[in-house]
Amino acid sequence: MIPLTVRASSIQRREREQERGPERELELKLPIPPSTNHIWRRAGDRIVLSVQSRRYREAVSRIVFAERGRNGALSVAKTGLYLPLVSRLEITLSLVPQKALRRDLDNCLKAVLDALTHAGLWRDDAQIDRLTITRCPPDPRHPYLQVRVAPLASTDARHE
Repeated sequence: MIPLTVRASSIQRREREQERGPERELELKLPIPPSTNHIWRRAGDRIVLSVQSRRYREAVSRIVFAERGRNGALSVAKTGLYLPLVSRLEITLSLVPQKALRRDLDNCLKAVLDALTHAGLWRDDAQIDRLTITRCPPDPRHPYLQVRVAPLASTDARHE
């Protein structure tokens, strides 16, 4: 049997989340993430986050926090979003590289999703039910990664 206090707290949490209202979509323009091959480094007998990955996480956190309004709200007047996002999510990534080099698109996923989780955009990247990534034509002067985050309609979500 589940203790009454646990049940009450999870009900209260659900009620607070419902009071937030529906989540809307959000777009962020992020720097190009490091490749999955460059996320971790060996430091003696330990495996640690690389300097490049730490810098990327910090940059993404600054971008996400710059979008935040007061009281943890993400530009509430403009978007109506509160962080962290709590619904099932659809993520669309558009990679605009600096050069037309061969690069595996899936190698940028881990770094960007972990950085957005670390920045508090959502509770856990396990909330993502649909993930799309597209390679766009290169832009030698302004490479970036466009991230669109949208809640899935309850009929689209596999989990609730």
